[in-house]
Amino acid sequence: MIYNTDILTSIEACDAKLTKANDKKATFELRVINLTAQATNSTRIDTARQQELQELISLLATKESEIAALPEGLTKRVAIGKKMVLESKIYHLTLAIEAETDNDALDDQRNLGEVQARIVAMNEFIAAVEAKKALIAA
Repeated sequence: MIYNTDILTSIEACDAKLTKANDKKATFELRVINLTAQATNSTRIDTARQQELQELISLLATKESEIAALPEGLTKRVAIGKKMVLESKIYHLTLAIEAETDNDALDDQRNLGEVQARIVAMNEFIAAVEAKKALIAA
């Protein structure tokens, strides 16, 4: 789409350009809705991962209590090994949550900002076409 009103010489041309511009604007507005929904879905996923992390931390606390009550020996060493596995899972899940949250938030903000900027530009173009149409009609 050409964002230039100089080539518009008739009311019909202005109307045709306005129709295209409004369609394009509607597409951008739909994209904003989709990006917002995507961000909401990401938040739900983040919440589920946070819940999983909290469950692992609770399990770790239980395991530590269990280990403290065990006498020295093979059973205690096995329990300590399981505790180490839980600590590793907690560590890796924490890293994954932090990385995903940072990247997703930045991507969502950038994409949403770009689409919103296009809507602003489209609104300006629509206003320019309407002004040109009024000038032609006068």
